[in-house]
Amino acid sequence: MATLTYGPDATTVTIEDRALAHLQYVIFQRFRRHEPFVMTLVTGTGADRQRRSTWMTPGAPVSFSYDSEASQQLDREWLEDLMKQSYSGAGLTYVEGADESADVVAEAGKIVDAAAEAAKAAHPARGRQRATVAAA
Repeated sequence: MATLTYGPDATTVTIEDRALAHLQYVIFQRFRRHEPFVMTLVTGTGADRQRRSTWMTPGAPVSFSYDSEASQQLDREWLEDLMKQSYSGAGLTYVEGADESADVVAEAGKIVDAAAEAAKAAHPARGRQRATVAAA
């Protein structure tokens, strides 16, 4: 397992080596361009499953630690998918245990849709209010 350490409070997240190598590539590409972005990591299993979203900004400290000395083989298609996600409104999302070829953008969309539905249920009147403009 590998560890991502980020931010002034040194928040750590432990994930699989190969996944972190791909995330490291994307993070470094975005930071190299001085581009902040949102990254969401869904980790753990069962009752220990948690989702953590972080505002990734080039000025914050970040480090990557791997249990293995061997460098990881990077998958170009997976990297392209992750880069595309990092530019989306939902940001970069990694779901531990998901197949890397799975459409993670769609999974992130489901999370956003669920949040929107919950907000709509909490405030049903907001969705119905529309401004109308009378013709002169």
